Amino acid sequence: MKKIIFSLIVTIGLSGLSFGQAVLEHTYESYFGGTSSEHQVFLTENGLHFFTFNNTTNVIQVYDSLHTLIKTINIPSEINVAGIKLMSDKLFNNDNLLEFMVQSGYGDTVYLINETGTILQDFGIGLYGIEDDVVLIKTGNDYKLIIRDMMGTLYNVYSLPGTYLEIVVPSISSKLFGYPNPTADRIMITNPLENGENALLEVFDMNGKRILKKNISGNEAEIILDVSNLNNGTYIYKINGKANKFIKK
Repeated sequence: MKKIIFSLIVTIGLSGLSFGQAVLEHTYESYFGGTSSEHQVFLTENGLHFFTFNNTTNVIQVYDSLHTLIKTINIPSEINVAGIKLMSDKLFNNDNLLEFMVQSGYGDTVYLINETGTILQDFGIGLYGIEDDVVLIKTGNDYKLIIRDMMGTLYNVYSLPGTYLEIVVPSISSKLFGYPNPTADRIMITNPLENGENALLEVFDMNGKRILKKNISGNEAEIILDVSNLNNGTYIYKINGKANKFIKK
């Protein structure tokens, strides 16, 4: 059993303390099985929320910003929860219920579940871990969900109807994301530029030699990069200091 303890810290100034000292506000305990969730903090239009999970009872408890318990969610007992991600009230639909993604076991399927415990969607794909294999990206004003199978051969891309309020953690916009990966002919790369911005997309081999370059602008939500003429292997692509890798097969 993996035990996760996380604490909210705030920066304030108090008489008798150094300015900027972090003061412990509250401590939560959360228990996961094979893998853990992403940060157990999320935003809604009503403000900051926290959640914990007990893998013995399959129960999620949701707290408001004052650390008051406001919801108890019972996940169906047949699901062996290995990870929880994308807790949100507006991303998947607009019924004002919380929805979230659950990985069931190691290498098992992924579900979309709401706060009533209802399974809204069975994605039917096995993952190594929900943290790395489920990615949310923003394209203009729209969001897309990308789920990679555990063999790394399938990338399923879903359009989402709603919006997501980000917590400032390394997630959606911290690095470039490209799919499919591996690829045989082209790769779709999330565009980190704002409208009106221009930059150079560069591709390097593993020896550091630049082999491709492309002028890009922030007017396109995704960048299509043709790599069909590259030899099979691993490459690095960079835009304005952000970088990632892809495999040409």
